[in-house]
Amino acid sequence: MLDAVLGILQARRQFWPLTERQIHYALLNDPPLVHAKKPGSTYRNTLKCYKSLCDLVTRARLDGSIPFHAIEDPTRPVRVWKFHANVGSFIRHEMDQFLKGYYRDLQQSQPNHIEIVGEKNTIDSIIRPVAEEFCIPMTIGRGYCSLPPRQAMADRYEDSGKDKLIILVLSDFDPEGEDIVHSFARSLRDDFDVFDVAAVKVALTADQVRQMRLPPRMKAKQSSSRYGKFVQRHGEDVFELEAVPPERLQALLRQSIDSVLDIQAYNAEIDAEKHDAAQLESIRRRIQENVASLLPPSGDTAS
Repeated sequence: MLDAVLGILQARRQFWPLTERQIHYALLNDPPLVHAKKPGSTYRNTLKCYKSLCDLVTRARLDGSIPFHAIEDPTRPVRVWKFHANVGSFIRHEMDQFLKGYYRDLQQSQPNHIEIVGEKNTIDSIIRPVAEEFCIPMTIGRGYCSLPPRQAMADRYEDSGKDKLIILVLSDFDPEGEDIVHSFARSLRDDFDVFDVAAVKVALTADQVRQMRLPPRMKAKQSSSRYGKFVQRHGEDVFELEAVPPERLQALLRQSIDSVLDIQAYNAEIDAEKHDAAQLESIRRRIQENVASLLPPSGDTAS
């Protein structure tokens, strides 16, 4: 089982840190034995197996088999603060970062305002790089998104001055995940008077489940008010986003973005950003040269 976990971590290294839930669903694609000497202990989508995984990952990090930075727990955020020993250290840090981090708004010439919505925290690290690449705002809803993020989305759309709002949604293939797409569009229309809005489900859809041949591991919750309608149309099997390989999920998102993007306008913005970057680097270099002569010696702690 540890070898299987290490294999998943190595295959998905570019997406570190992973959550234990992501590893759990990856294990279900090719389930190992939980106990090497027990042939009937195949890893399953059960709470008992998940707890065994969490225990194994904890022990593997403590003995050095898994790097600590390879795993994250997004429900327990940690914050540290940047301090400096003296003024000289602060000035050098600021000058090193001066005029860095410029991003041109690659969406400013698009005819439509585009937003991305993800249903859960576990896909944040997967879809964030794609959203950032295209300069598209991204919201993690954690199920049915609360009102403030919806209002913020409506405000961004209004500020954009564009005619149409397009929402790209990534949610589970289950009764709630299917409804989230429509719920978001309804709320923006009925609660915030955004009348020209289109919601598109990027993932996970019935067609994608069939194409990727995802193995059925879970059943729809009968307690869901949408259970009957979902089962009548799709059956009882449900599938979560974590079951999709990260590279595939990113590819699905990129395809959806391309389908609603004015590619010619987007490429023109990328060319303009390259010109902007060259201009900023020239300015930055000249200012750094002037400021360097004013800095105190690096070892002067009294500065």
